[in-house]
Amino acid sequence: PEQARRVLEASRATSPQNQEALRLLVNLEARSGNLEKAIALQQQLLATQTDRPFADWALLGTFHLSAGQVQQAVAAFGRSIEIEPLSYVARRNIATLLARSGEVDKAIAEYRFLIQYYPNTDPALYLELSALYQKQGQEFAVRETLRKAKRMFPTSPEVERAVWMASAY
Repeated sequence: PEQARRVLEASRATSPQNQEALRLLVNLEARSGNLEKAIALQQQLLATQTDRPFADWALLGTFHLSAGQVQQAVAAFGRSIEIEPLSYVARRNIATLLARSGEVDKAIAEYRFLIQYYPNTDPALYLELSALYQKQGQEFAVRETLRKAKRMFPTSPEVERAVWMASAY
């Protein structure tokens, strides 16, 4: 990693606008566990004219979240969604953060949005949404959500287990 870091920094020194070298350096720092450095470099990337700003903002949010900086993560994810309302990574993380913070109604709205636009991406979306409905005592919504999950992911053991658990009660 040290040699790669030196090469990438040299590339940036000779061509400061080289976004690809900066992206690779961000990735290297994140993989090395240097989240603060990765965050600073990602912010530098966003200060340039990036060709995919919504994804870069979502990545910054992910770094902030990994570093335990929840407010900064929410702000970065929010910026990603402003640029691209269909940003899966940003909306997925916002939904999870809302659920964890107890904002169940807002979390449900985010999960429903994700399922509407990304119905076959991840069975966990359905399971997490059904858990939120369960918290609210909406048994019909739980069953309907799990029914959809079973239709979308018929071979998922997690979905099968959730369907079985819901029918046991």
